[in-house]
Amino acid sequence: MNPNYPGLTSAEANQTLLTDGLNQVKNNQDSWFKIFLGEFKSPIVYLLIVSALISFVSGDGFDGLVISAIILINLGIGFTQDFQANNLAQKLQSFIKFQSIVIRDGIESKIDSQNIVKGDLIKLKLGEIVPADCCIIDAQNLTVDESAITGESIGVEKLKEATLFSGSNIAAGNCLAVVTATGSKSQFGQISALAMNTKKVSEFNRSMSQLSRGFLIVGVAFFIVIFGMQIILGKVDNFSASLLFILALTISIVPEALPVITSLALAGKSLELAKKGLLIKHQTTLEDLGNMDILCSDKTGTLTQNKMDLVEISPFQNAQVLEIAAVLAKSETDALDKATIAYVHEKQLNLNNTNLDLGDLVHDIPFDPVTRLSGMVFDKCTLWRGSPEELISKTNLDQTQKTQIIQEIQTNEDQGRRGICFAKETDNKMEFFGTLYFADELKSNAHELIEKCREANVQLKIITGDSLKVASFIGQKAGLIMDSSGAILAGDLLFENPELLLIQLKTHSVFARCNPVQKYKIIQALQKHYVIGYLGDGINDAPSLKLAQASIVVDTASDIAKSSSDIIMTNSDLTVLIEAIRDGRIVYENINKYTKLSLAGNFGNFFTIGLLSLILNFPPMLAVQILLANLITDIPLLNLSVDNVAPDEVRKPKHQVISRLLLLTVILGLVSSIFDFIFFAFYKHYDPTIIQTSWFAFSIFTELLLLFSIRTKKPFWQGDKVKLLVFFASTAAFLITVFMALVGFQWIKIQTINLTQIVGIALLALTYVLVSEICKVIYYRIYTTEVD
Repeated sequence: MNPNYPGLTSAEANQTLLTDGLNQVKNNQDSWFKIFLGEFKSPIVYLLIVSALISFVSGDGFDGLVISAIILINLGIGFTQDFQANNLAQKLQSFIKFQSIVIRDGIESKIDSQNIVKGDLIKLKLGEIVPADCCIIDAQNLTVDESAITGESIGVEKLKEATLFSGSNIAAGNCLAVVTATGSKSQFGQISALAMNTKKVSEFNRSMSQLSRGFLIVGVAFFIVIFGMQIILGKVDNFSASLLFILALTISIVPEALPVITSLALAGKSLELAKKGLLIKHQTTLEDLGNMDILCSDKTGTLTQNKMDLVEISPFQNAQVLEIAAVLAKSETDALDKATIAYVHEKQLNLNNTNLDLGDLVHDIPFDPVTRLSGMVFDKCTLWRGSPEELISKTNLDQTQKTQIIQEIQTNEDQGRRGICFAKETDNKMEFFGTLYFADELKSNAHELIEKCREANVQLKIITGDSLKVASFIGQKAGLIMDSSGAILAGDLLFENPELLLIQLKTHSVFARCNPVQKYKIIQALQKHYVIGYLGDGINDAPSLKLAQASIVVDTASDIAKSSSDIIMTNSDLTVLIEAIRDGRIVYENINKYTKLSLAGNFGNFFTIGLLSLILNFPPMLAVQILLANLITDIPLLNLSVDNVAPDEVRKPKHQVISRLLLLTVILGLVSSIFDFIFFAFYKHYDPTIIQTSWFAFSIFTELLLLFSIRTKKPFWQGDKVKLLVFFASTAAFLITVFMALVGFQWIKIQTINLTQIVGIALLALTYVLVSEICKVIYYRIYTTEVD
């Protein structure tokens, strides 16, 4: 490869972009056809198809047509909601951008990585992800992490003319390279496609899916038992009709709309948050965000402004310390560099490096998060800057000088100032040049942020690389800790003793001088007992970001930090993040409403209908009526994803306890069964067709009324105002049922009943809900620490 290659012109790049397309891997799950086929993966659809086939084979073609219509309606509802959720997810992904430095027309510029084309000349440095397959033209101390390609975690040294693979990241050094392949044509294309098409499942969603499968297994077992008992007792006059009835009963117990409601709730809220500046890469992260117990973060940008000011130059210094600082201040994004450049301009200092006798620049030494040093290598010497602890010990100072300088640094750190030392190394001898002191002022809303965290019952813990005194000063000034006892050095944490370590982590809120490994271990230890969120932006934050359940970065974070995160903040105001935590809890509550309502309502009817089928000489409800009742009640249930939630129900993290959920389900299910038997006691003298229609209406009325009770832990009249969409959908379902009962639809086996009977059914349903309400309130009063 020609080292003098000038790169493409803008015209050449635009033409290549038109020919090859964007530098991205196409998501194969975007097509509407695949989404439609996905609707057939549900076991409920299989059971419905079997039911329709049984009807057609047995000669009951009309029932088969009705069930087929129900299948199409269910598929239509599921497809519409999933297609909408998929579109929302794609819209969210379009907000998330990575950028790269390219040289076109001989000019450096930063562009979206998706616009990179074959032949582009790009510059890469520490922490950046390689955006496409490349050939290296020039490299300086380049080490590349290719674990995304090879699975090997050890960094690989790369020299001129070596290949860089898309998806790997720069672990050390920097380079200039020419793009050789983009998008799906790159080595990483197929792996990227696999990653893009893999969905992350939250713990809550996984537990709910397991619960649904459990109920389906119970349903199938009950199907076998009831059908067997009907045969033994001689209740099977029509084999296909009885089989159809039991299949419909099995279908009725499964909360089949749970995946749709979950997807819709998450996608809708994620898009809403994106407009506020919070981009959620994996929608299921929103649930984990709502369940967050502890938010860990660096203090910079969280409590402070991330805007450094050079406030003092140490009296113990060489006159040229500011010249060295100016030479090393090459970055336009690093806060320390910007502060140094601003100071030089403000003081109108005419600095040049001729008196330093440096020679030509050989290469940069990127910041090492372990040694906390960085520098530049020249022909005649090396310039260094870094933390006092690391640099002072390596210099030519005698012990008295070291003691004086360290005391001065500690005095400044007591005032929240950060000391950065500078040195010049010549012939393996390091000369100390001095210390510059920087201050990062507290954010104006730092106290508000901490208060919002407390109101949301989220513990904020600061994990920083700064010194103990600086970190403690900021923590106290912001009101996070009362005194210095709330801060601790990472080196003093007892990582080898998990029990004592947990005590230290609980009793401290500020952790200073943390290196990447210590950050990781802190998150790992806390994660055994809590749901952890981690906010970071640097290369050294990547391991902790990958580990935390909810990982967050700011939009200016390094590429590797962005790729490791679940959430990207384009708005630096962290109060938006705290609001998002509440939004996550709202989503959780609304999904949980449906789960509790569906299981409680279905549980009672399921067992009652099954048992009554063994007692009565006719099925208590026809298979078509069971399926139709399920369809009608799904209308308001699907809208629960956008329901209002009372503020006190989102004031703390929620962790699903399946045993509690099952207990509430059983209690309300028993109440439902009792009222089902009361219903049959009242209606036992009526014609079987009237009983079936009346119970069809009763089942729908009870579930619609139970919705307004179970949506809050308080008495329903004290709960948060119901969303109008939910109210109107419930009203529509109620009116449809009343209309069908008054008019009668013989073609779907619905008989005509009079208005007086409907009023009686409604009153009995209302009594049932009032009793359920009493049981619910008692349940929640007993379980005052209830977490579901």
